[in-house]
Amino acid sequence: AEIESGHFTSKLFRENNNMFGMKISTSRPTTQNGEQNGYAYYNTWRESVLDYAMYSATYLNKIQSKKEYLQYLSRSYAEDTLYVLKINKIIN
Repeated sequence: AEIESGHFTSKLFRENNNMFGMKISTSRPTTQNGEQNGYAYYNTWRESVLDYAMYSATYLNKIQSKKEYLQYLSRSYAEDTLYVLKINKIIN
C-alpha cells in the first residue's frame, strides 16, 4: 500500500480511497463503490484493504510462500521493474 499509494499521497489514494491501484471488478466479490478516475472508488481506505484481500482470496489462493507471492508481483502485478526490490526493502 505504501508503494502503490506514493506513501499515501497519490491522487488515487486521496480521491478514491484506493490504496492498491485496484481496477473495477466485474467478476468477483468486491467492496468498491463505483469507478472514479478510471479506477475503483471506495468510501474509505479500509474498504480498499478489504477489496485487495478479496482479490487475493479469489486469484492468489494457490500461492504458498513469500517467494511465490513476490514472483507473482514481479510477473503479473507491478509495472515498476524495481517493485519487488522496493517491497523487500520495506520488509527488511
